[in-house]
Amino acid sequence: MRFSKYIGRILLAILYVHAGFSQFFHQDSYIHYVNIRYPVFYAYATNLIGSSLENIETLKPANFIQYTPNIILAFGITQTLLGFAVGIGIQKAGYFLAFLTVIITGYAHNPLIYSKQVDIDREYLQIIFNIGIIGALFLVRKNKSSKNLNAKNATESIVEELKKPEQPQQQNKVTIPQGNAKKAKGKAL
Repeated sequence: MRFSKYIGRILLAILYVHAGFSQFFHQDSYIHYVNIRYPVFYAYATNLIGSSLENIETLKPANFIQYTPNIILAFGITQTLLGFAVGIGIQKAGYFLAFLTVIITGYAHNPLIYSKQVDIDREYLQIIFNIGIIGALFLVRKNKSSKNLNAKNATESIVEELKKPEQPQQQNKVTIPQGNAKKAKGKAL
């Protein structure tokens, strides 16, 4: 069982490290992808949120395009570093990558936003694929050997025993009332 968890972690790490490196080496295709979808996303968000989004100049599609290469690099670096951390077995890296995958899925594969521009069945399939990856990312953690777990459990039980206040031990002595002491001595002989 431990070997299969290790293989699963390595496969997840390969997936995210490859995605991160591909954002370095094929940055133009990612920039093109984001810049094509962003105006549609911005229009949807503006309809959803309202005119308050229009007041932010940086988020307007004409201005946002200049920041796209830096955003792609940031996502690439994040995916690469967190991918290596998942391979090592750092649980919080799995959580951060799951959150990042939710953001990417919501932006890139949302059929509510892009229903007129894309094949909806393909986007649903991509969403289901990403949900499976998100579930696997929540399972990331280091394997612990059974020896370490048994030693840890033994140590914890000893510590718990030491923390308990000492309770007086009951003794099985029979107390004899003073008046009946002579009768009890006579019977014992």
